[in-house]
Amino acid sequence: MPSHEQQLPILITFQTRVTQQIVLAAQENRTMTRVQAEKIAWQQLEEDLFHCPK
Repeated sequence: MPSHEQQLPILITFQTRVTQQIVLAAQENRTMTRVQAEKIAWQQLEEDLFHCPK
């Protein structure tokens, strides 16, 4: 796991990622709940943290 200092810039993007997922779904005429968008955002964050240099 990356250090706290490396994680913070990634983690603070959570709300933006959630909003982006909801907007993208709306643009594609799909419905998406906030819970669904949060799940995708967490998966993205996990992937970014996994690939973050240690």
